[in-house]
Amino acid sequence: MLQGPVRFTDHPLRPRQCLQTSIIPPSEELLRNVEKLWQVDTLPFRNEKEVTRSKQDQEAISLLEAKTIRVDIDGVLRYATPLLRKKDMPRFQAPREAVIPSLRSTERRLAKDPEKAAAYRIEMEKLAQAGSIKKLGPDTPTQESESWYIPHHMVSHNGKNRIVFNCSYQFNNQNLNDSLLPGPRWEPHY
Repeated sequence: MLQGPVRFTDHPLRPRQCLQTSIIPPSEELLRNVEKLWQVDTLPFRNEKEVTRSKQDQEAISLLEAKTIRVDIDGVLRYATPLLRKKDMPRFQAPREAVIPSLRSTERRLAKDPEKAAAYRIEMEKLAQAGSIKKLGPDTPTQESESWYIPHHMVSHNGKNRIVFNCSYQFNNQNLNDSLLPGPRWEPHY
């Protein structure tokens, strides 16, 4: 490996001297030193200033560290994180019928615009293929288990479509946004 500045000038090439040391096979020490050099060259400077976190942020970080797992979705390993439930979060239970009016309203709007309906279908299929959502059968979930249905709609902006889930939707004075921890604020390291 050669490392160092290279100059491209209009001057004719002059002979240069290059000293190289080779160790065959490479020693563990050499590999560690090269790896350390690459880390120093590629990682940005990190501000070591300690971040003070709220109790809610600390609780959220503890939940993420304890319950985040890797899952295989169609041969791709992804991280699966838990809902950041507040300690006093009530058990969520809402019947499927609670969101049917919202669903019917979305269906009526899409029936008037077949192009938008096709785009909506494509976006939903993308979410299903990514493992973010799945279609439920008529028998799941039962009323004994915890369940919450989230209404959704499509937003088009700058030629891009995306599905937006309304987590502020209320049923029996409950909604997800009020019952989940906001999570820690991301602190960039420069």
